[in-house]
Amino acid sequence: MKTASRSSIPRQQSPQPSGVREQLEKILRWEPFARAGRLSRFLRFAVEQVLENPVPVLKEYVIAVEVFDKPKDFDPRLDPIVRVEARRLRARLREYYESEGKNDEVLIVFGRSGYTPAFTLRNLKAVDPPPIFKHDARPPAGKPRFNEPVVLAVLPFLDLSPSGDQHNLCAGFAEELINAISRFPGLRVTSRTSTLQYEGRAFDLRLLGADLGVDCVLEGSLRKDGNRIRLSVQLYSVSDGLEIWSRTYERQLTDVFAAQEEVAFAIARDLRTRLVRDEQPGALRAQTNLRAYRTYLQGLQHLRRGGAAGQDRAISLFERAILQDPDFPAPHAGLANAYAFLAWFREMSPSEAWPKAELSAQRALLLDPSRSGVRAIVGCARALFQWKWEEAESEFREAVGRNPADPLPRQWYACAFLAPRRRLDEALAEMHQAQALQPLSPAIQCHTALIHFYRGEYEEAGELCRGALEIEPGFWPAHWVLGRVSLAGDDLAAALDSFAIAAQGCGSVMAMSGYVGYCYARLGDTERAARLAEDIRVMSRSTYVSPLHAARIFLGLGQTAQALEMIESACSLKCVRLAEVLLDPLYQCLRWEARFENIVQTIGLPADEWEPQRAAG
Repeated sequence: MKTASRSSIPRQQSPQPSGVREQLEKILRWEPFARAGRLSRFLRFAVEQVLENPVPVLKEYVIAVEVFDKPKDFDPRLDPIVRVEARRLRARLREYYESEGKNDEVLIVFGRSGYTPAFTLRNLKAVDPPPIFKHDARPPAGKPRFNEPVVLAVLPFLDLSPSGDQHNLCAGFAEELINAISRFPGLRVTSRTSTLQYEGRAFDLRLLGADLGVDCVLEGSLRKDGNRIRLSVQLYSVSDGLEIWSRTYERQLTDVFAAQEEVAFAIARDLRTRLVRDEQPGALRAQTNLRAYRTYLQGLQHLRRGGAAGQDRAISLFERAILQDPDFPAPHAGLANAYAFLAWFREMSPSEAWPKAELSAQRALLLDPSRSGVRAIVGCARALFQWKWEEAESEFREAVGRNPADPLPRQWYACAFLAPRRRLDEALAEMHQAQALQPLSPAIQCHTALIHFYRGEYEEAGELCRGALEIEPGFWPAHWVLGRVSLAGDDLAAALDSFAIAAQGCGSVMAMSGYVGYCYARLGDTERAARLAEDIRVMSRSTYVSPLHAARIFLGLGQTAQALEMIESACSLKCVRLAEVLLDPLYQCLRWEARFENIVQTIGLPADEWEPQRAAG
């Protein structure tokens, strides 16, 4: 049986406790750990507990009390500090082993669940049972595991084509394979964004497995030669680096979808035999026009890049793909996502964006009812545009129930429905489920931070945003949430910096104008704030601009009547951010205004459950 080509793991002994302690001290001397007191304390406590106790008790409550000095009545269901810091610790350890410790022999790693570290030797396979592993109840590699899904990561496919110009085809193949695998009962697969960081890099399978929280890794290569493609895939166990399964496919390009589905079925069949007791997966999807598929892939690339130009180009390409093959569901889903994003973050009229998003989503569902992500977009339109909250919840519940392993419906459900309805405990629980499914998604980190922000838990929100930026430094929504957190803490200068970075990242200065103007006003630069409000008024004559931008500036200037007028205008336009009016501390000063209460009633928000958050300033 072969071992992974990128991680050779011959059989050797595990490190001795003395070696683990030496490694611990070396890690803690590394400057990023030396200046991170909480992470250093967390790591030392966890390692010493494992070394000193045959059966260590590393539960969330114990760590909160012993490491983070929480009181005895600490409730981990209400305070996620241990989960947040554990994610940061895993990321920091990965950073260490990729830089300062890249040649270290002893590895200290944390798995995807629990807080008990494992110790092993780099590129070596641990033998059982060294004393420090007696507590480890993981099943041996290759043995069936019942009532627990097998978690896979699909790495970016290598382009081995002579011309080297098939990156889009490789990316699309991996994306569609992920989508197909996610539909098989008993299997879970990480998102493509979680594995992009490993593209073109050497890695250790044990570290990768702990980092992504997966059991198996699928890697592959694609070679296009003339009118044919050759696809080779290999599946490895991260626990020992051994190859579980491999296969090669040769197809005409017109059969690319058949190859994708065949690979997905072969993987599911092989894993079901070895690892899970499972039922037969569903039916295959029909083939699709290859030209439309390539156009769709190009649109997907632009959609991921973000920014005004990227969004516009993505929409154009998705529309072209639909013209090339009207029965191909993916570009309809792409359009739904693009228009929902424009309604959520960019300057497009809700009356234009949401109907287009919902229509595209409905068409995608008609062609492929299994697309739970686009069903969640229908729920968003019901909630944020139509204010039909009961219908919205029905759509969200169906989306989550149809594919529980897809984190996107949970994310939309939490942010677009549960949070506006003031069901913040449920919203946080959904985001934690989404995080468990995609632990390295900056978007999920950021939206979890947003829920903490709504709950008034600003420290936790800030930590999550910084964690998202560690994963993807250019992820501008994290700066947007960080700016709001800084506002809530009355750190206006830091807020202004964050909003400026967010505006540059999203490609729309106007998108952050209300927050920027609010900061100007609160910092005493009222003339600049007033000029910005006037700029918004002038621009709104020729194009759509959310009145909430001006409302925020007027709130900063202390002009309540003008702010209420703008919010009423936003209500008539059904601006998406109105769903936050009972959640954002910026609006707290308006809570007892009769005009504000009328707005809340019009939207259909549960005003009787409203509890003031800490005000910004």
